[in-house]
Amino acid sequence: MRKEFPIIVALDVFTRKEAEKLVSGLIEHVRVFKIGHQLFLKEGMDIIHMIQDKGAEVFLDLKFHDIPSVISSAVEVVSKEKIYMLTLHSLGGRAMLEQVVERIAALSEEELGRKPLLLGVTILTSLDEEKLKEMGFSLPMNEQVLKLAQISEESGLDGIVCSGEEINLIRNNTKKDFIIVTPGVRLERLASDDQERTIIVEDAIKNGADYLVMGRSITKSEDPKKKMELVLEKLNKL
Repeated sequence: MRKEFPIIVALDVFTRKEAEKLVSGLIEHVRVFKIGHQLFLKEGMDIIHMIQDKGAEVFLDLKFHDIPSVISSAVEVVSKEKIYMLTLHSLGGRAMLEQVVERIAALSEEELGRKPLLLGVTILTSLDEEKLKEMGFSLPMNEQVLKLAQISEESGLDGIVCSGEEINLIRNNTKKDFIIVTPGVRLERLASDDQERTIIVEDAIKNGADYLVMGRSITKSEDPKKKMELVLEKLNKL
């Protein structure tokens, strides 16, 4: 799926109706759709089922972060919905990440259906060096992201979510099949909205990302399908 459909579209909308319209219009070119907090809290598990019923996959981006026992139980619940991938915040620590991996591994094939890809979120793309320092982090951004990525890998996760600025660093310091998902991807160089660390489509792929998450640049356009076709044209030229 990664080679043929590297684009994940973020459904940053508030209702099932809006989400369903986007999925129906883009499913010819997109096979994975991201559900974040606002849509999941509004629509619940039903929004997962809607996407699956249309033949697409779900990336549940809730950035699970709490004590190990709470998060391992929560991940077990959503994993039984046969989602494709989900996020855990790596700042939850090694024990939390390892307990989730162990909990999922302990489930039978009958209980789980299939194992979701577990991704560690490193540092949010809304943060830059200055904001990281303000929060009390002593390491520079690149070093902090790499440290969290390596903890995620050592804990047994399948990959990480990182900004375009850290793709090369992660790719060169983790195993070959460690998945890199990059948000904040743009069709062209524009103002970064509320994300500080963005990247354009071509650079993200060239640098080694497996999946690119695109949201408003697609979903807020007048013709999302046409915009997606422009993205695919760029990818096909690489």
